[in-house]
Amino acid sequence: CLKQLPAIQGIDYLSGVHVRDHDVQPGFREGISQFATAVWLTRSWTRDSFLDTLAARGDFGYGWRGVDAAARGYLGREAAELTLPNAAMIASRIGDPGTDPWCEAEAATGMRNRILDRMRENGVIDEAALDAARSSPFELTAPPPAHRCPS
Repeated sequence: CLKQLPAIQGIDYLSGVHVRDHDVQPGFREGISQFATAVWLTRSWTRDSFLDTLAARGDFGYGWRGVDAAARGYLGREAAELTLPNAAMIASRIGDPGTDPWCEAEAATGMRNRILDRMRENGVIDEAALDAARSSPFELTAPPPAHRCPS
């Protein structure tokens, strides 16, 4: 069911971030706190409020919290300077932070393209923008200093 409903995944993710940020100990209390937070989010926030909070507080990997830090870390630019394919790449990091874009460029490009496809399906971009973004090279800055690809 979660695979079919990205909004539920997003609410689950953001409620988990909230619970972790408040140092709730693992166990029953953590589960009930996350559930209560998810219910509150669905009843209290608009879609725009949710997306703004996700962009500001989401974990994009490598300790980068928020889209601004992720844009600087992955692409060496400010979030306001992102192109459509760059923004889709950053958005894909929320969905699968385990894929290393420096070591697994092909998998990371596929994730970016799935975000672009969803944008097209939802009518956010047209076919020409989709084609241009999908054919755009996968741009990354140098990886963090301690970064190593597994051999």
